[in-house]
Amino acid sequence: MVTDAWLSGAAPPRYASSALQSFTETLADAGRQVQLASPSDPARREAVSTALGRLSSAAKRAQTAVDAEQHAQAGQAQRELRAAQSDLATAYRQYFSPDR
Repeated sequence: MVTDAWLSGAAPPRYASSALQSFTETLADAGRQVQLASPSDPARREAVSTALGRLSSAAKRAQTAVDAEQHAQAGQAQRELRAAQSDLATAYRQYFSPDR
């Protein structure tokens, strides 16, 4: 949403950059927490961790693009964010599915 707002001119670059940085840090923390979780199903845990890392990397790329005021790169990062978000949702559902 932040990237959408910045690309449309509804959010100033400083706000968007700060929000994306905070999001990246939150995702990194979540990734560390997942790595420390019970290893009852390492493959599923790794899928969640990988998806979090991908999402974090895309958020960092979006922040870098916003900081450099590069709209095309921000648009690409936005697409990567959406794909990574979908991957995370899938990994999360599989990790917590009852057939675990």
